[in-house]
Amino acid sequence: MAVYKFIVKKGYKGKYSTIVAFINKHKNIEIKKATARFETTLGLQAQVDWKENLTIVSKPGEIFKGNIFLMVLGYSRIIYVQLTTDKE
Repeated sequence: MAVYKFIVKKGYKGKYSTIVAFINKHKNIEIKKATARFETTLGLQAQVDWKENLTIVSKPGEIFKGNIFLMVLGYSRIIYVQLTTDKE
């Protein structure tokens, strides 16, 4: 609906159903492109992410500071997560 309203303001005179059909057709194609998996052989690759200086507040209001290490193995997609209070 947002796309339809936007292009109507730009002068589009067609039907809403035409826009819905067009978007649904192209959305499915784009989703397939975005979710293509990159396969690797066993032991070849891992993705590592590091987030530091996080502040987490619990429901009672306690403040926790720390870091998160995350590694995803490329072949098996096994995820390893480690919460740390230091950077060593």
